[in-house]
Amino acid sequence: MSIKFEYERIFREKAPLVCWCPSCNVPLMRDRTCEICGEHGIVVRGIAYPRDIRYCFENDKRVIIDAIEETYKIPRGEIESTLLSTDEVVLLNKVQHVDAADEVICRGRVIGIRYFDISKRRWMFRFDYAGIKIAVDNRLGYYAVLDRRSVDSGDYVDRRTLVEGTLPDDEDIYVPFKLRDREVYGLLQIRGSKFRIIKVLRGISLCEADRSSGDIIKVLKANLSRIERLEALSRSVLSKMLSKYRGHTFIVTVSGGKDSTVSLYLAHLCGIRNFIYCDTGFEFPETKDVINSLMSIVPIDIVEASRDMFEKMFDVLGPPARDFRWCTQVCKLEPLKRYLRNWTGQKIVSVTGQRLFESPQRALAGYEKDVYGTNPADVIVSPLYDWTALEVELYIEYRKLPLNRLYVYGFERVGCYICPTLRCAEIEIIKKVHPEVWSWWFDRLKRYRRKINAPDVWLRYDLWRWRFELPGDLRNYLKRIGVSIDVASLTNPVCTVIRVDINRENLETIIEAFPTFMRKIDIKRFLDVAPIISRECYATSEDTLKIYTRHSVITINASGRIRVWSRDFEICKNLMELTIKLIYMSHRCVRCGECEESCPAKVIKVTDHPVVTNMYECDQCRECVRNCMLAKYVGISTSREIEGRVA
Repeated sequence: MSIKFEYERIFREKAPLVCWCPSCNVPLMRDRTCEICGEHGIVVRGIAYPRDIRYCFENDKRVIIDAIEETYKIPRGEIESTLLSTDEVVLLNKVQHVDAADEVICRGRVIGIRYFDISKRRWMFRFDYAGIKIAVDNRLGYYAVLDRRSVDSGDYVDRRTLVEGTLPDDEDIYVPFKLRDREVYGLLQIRGSKFRIIKVLRGISLCEADRSSGDIIKVLKANLSRIERLEALSRSVLSKMLSKYRGHTFIVTVSGGKDSTVSLYLAHLCGIRNFIYCDTGFEFPETKDVINSLMSIVPIDIVEASRDMFEKMFDVLGPPARDFRWCTQVCKLEPLKRYLRNWTGQKIVSVTGQRLFESPQRALAGYEKDVYGTNPADVIVSPLYDWTALEVELYIEYRKLPLNRLYVYGFERVGCYICPTLRCAEIEIIKKVHPEVWSWWFDRLKRYRRKINAPDVWLRYDLWRWRFELPGDLRNYLKRIGVSIDVASLTNPVCTVIRVDINRENLETIIEAFPTFMRKIDIKRFLDVAPIISRECYATSEDTLKIYTRHSVITINASGRIRVWSRDFEICKNLMELTIKLIYMSHRCVRCGECEESCPAKVIKVTDHPVVTNMYECDQCRECVRNCMLAKYVGISTSREIEGRVA
């Protein structure tokens, strides 16, 4: 079974049934009975998987109404009477998009999708499912009635089939339509003298909910017993883990986000007492407010990251990116490792707020997962594994826990203000709410843009959030608006591969490369780390070093040329990558100490660069290389270069 199929199966099996009480006008989670009035709820149709619904706060309601008014030119009074108003319960369901996008659910109906347009830097709206029917039947803003017996998605229909409607000038707007005399609805786009049919819907079911006001307290009352059952289930998970790992150390790392807040409280109820907050140095004031409030419930140890180390890494690697998140290791994992240094010999069980609906990786992780690599924990336990975002928010209200104000401002998730996972929509919020911190970060990015000679669009569309490759949907979007950029080319290739010779007949491979980050290789300095490859290292002259392994020969010249010979291409390729990683580690070391910390034999010491103090005790496990962020970056770049040449 493929991994993709597996997590899609988990999403569909675990996705909660969402119902709506037509009398109380509130959602009902996992059950169809309203605990306020006892009425049977109506299933909300058309919600996209995985249905990680969350509460829509007042600011987001205003954003949605503004977006509908802006996109479809519908008066606000008509929007509030037919679609949604600011005094009733509205839910958001995150969906796939170039940037931020959410299904909007109100009165038990999916009325459409709000999405952030990164070129216009504002929210837009697109009717969908029930909203299409409501818009056409009530003749709201732009709509169309077509004289056709049938249509299918992808069809091009003559504009003369329009018998009634109001059309926009903007061809990018998706217009709701209906076929005359038929219960067939959908969306179309104007294409000159034609209409392009985008979506066709038949048999749309509308929930007839009363238009009554409500808030998160009312939603909690309607779902109270379900929240209590979730609490009992999560406490049971934690109790089993405490029993299974009796004698080991349980910790809870707190971030100030809603999920970690609930995990902290549940762990506290189960008797766990080790709570840690890693201050990255780039935290929002709202996040620190949450930590201060939680400290009145439990004691929390504050671990601070080195701002100086971040600056050194930034100078070498540039800004952290979604496909190269070196910031996590420098600002969180490393400080946590230092904090846990005295707990050696104990298995560390980390209680987190990870939930399955957040990502495929977390869906596959389950309640309990062994950890390998740079994470200092041995086991991760996720008591909120199958909670939705709404249920987390309801629990926070239930237990009167602090909620980070960033969610109220419109953030979908909470992190640092330099985080590459920020969406453009959230960046716009930071500019308004905390202009001083964004001004500092933006100035830093501008200086780096000049350093790598990147075009203006690198900053305009926040493309600094990717290092090696833009996601496909973003590339396609940029292409549509006339923007072409290769982010990988903006940071000069760390290694230029001069030649790849593959003799298939004799099963021999020679790879020659020249690392562009070094004008001259210090052979003596490299000798300090060469035993990580092999103990058979010989300086044949002041300018040349040879390293022999069982299946290869590596030749390094001070001029910068590297030659690897082997009878196996994969061995040859891997050794070339390893050699260049070690050159980078030894010549560009920022003295973070990660290699020293990760060495199980304790034979690595950092002076002004890493040194193997005893080659005979080094077993070539290469944990030092795997844990070095500099080596990780150069490894990715080198691999891409070699594979590109081979292809």
